[in-house]
This record gives sequence, C-alpha cells and structure tokens, in this order.
Amino acid sequence: MDKKILIVDDAVFVRKMTEEALRNAGYESIFEAATAQEAKKLFLEQDPDLVVLDVTLPDCEDLCLCQELFRLKKDANVIIYSAVTQELVKEQAKKIGVAGYFTKPMDVEEFIKLVNSILKAPKGT
Repeated sequence: MDKKILIVDDAVFVRKMTEEALRNAGYESIFEAATAQEAKKLFLEQDPDLVVLDVTLPDCEDLCLCQELFRLKKDANVIIYSAVTQELVKEQAKKIGVAGYFTKPMDVEEFIKLVNSILKAPKGT
C-alpha cells in the first residue's frame, strides 16, 4: 500500500512491534520517531497519511505534540496509544480530532482495522 505512516514512540520495541503489525497488513512506507522533535521533522518532510502517537515522550507529554501536528495540518489523521488509560486525555484527544485511542499493549487486529478504516476513508469524513 502506498500510504505513509509515522510511528512516534520513545520505546524502540513498541515502534518495531507496531511497524511489524503494519507491514504484515501490507503497509510499506513507515517512518519512526522517538521524540516530538524528530516527529515534527518527519511530519513536515514526509506528510504522512497517518500518525500513530504515544502521548508520553521524553520531550513532550500528553497532547502537546498532537496539538502541534493539527496546527501544522488541520486534517491530520492521528491515532494515540498509551500505556496508561487516562480518561481526561482521551476526552481531550477526541475534542481536538484524534481518530482513535488505544491502550498498550494494543489488540493488533483492532488496531489494523482502525488503521484500514482511517486510510480508506475519503478526506473530510
């Protein structure tokens, strides 16, 4: 598939597991970032169709990077995942337009279903 996906997580093993799940589902253009700074750079350079974002990064917590990505591109597709279920963060994420929220460890099948539905949906839906 020719869709670009950016995985943002400071844990290498989580990035690799997420990348493997995406590759097994047929996605090939996958980029990785371990920090918010790296993620912003790749976001601007690659213009990904989807960002899979951990909300706790060494240089940015909660939704600060997510909000920045939406400032850079209003119709960005973002899935948030976190090791901790934080209801307030989930509510805020929905309000700013996040497409989905998963708790780690994620259910790979459900994750791929969500990714497929987001990437196959026409923009603006």
